[in-house]
Amino acid sequence: MKTKGWLFVIMVVVLSVIAAAWIAMVVSRYSGHVSVLSKPIRFGAGAPPLYFSVTVTNDSDYPVKDVWIRWNEYAPSGTCVGMEDQTFFEVVGARKQASFMFEVKTVYPQAVRAEAQAMGWRSVF
Repeated sequence: MKTKGWLFVIMVVVLSVIAAAWIAMVVSRYSGHVSVLSKPIRFGAGAPPLYFSVTVTNDSDYPVKDVWIRWNEYAPSGTCVGMEDQTFFEVVGARKQASFMFEVKTVYPQAVRAEAQAMGWRSVF
């Protein structure tokens, strides 16, 4: 009787791992992976608003839209001293890149560098 119980437990664990792996594969395939390329910016002379080019790369098999990008500004110590969000209401095709101009409205006085990152996006379908 004990052998059948252990076999049942092992079978349930194996099926759970297979189901979790399948769900992870499906979710990653449909949600895709979107990354943002922006050169780290060193602040110098310039008054807001400032405009920077960001390149959005969609590595998924499906198009995405409404890419939400966060712009972080950092102090010399590495602490984030400010951030701005902007959503680009465009479609980025599957396995494609798109470039956008990000408008930074506020540059914090202690900021010495900044970078952008993709925070979210929507699937087209």
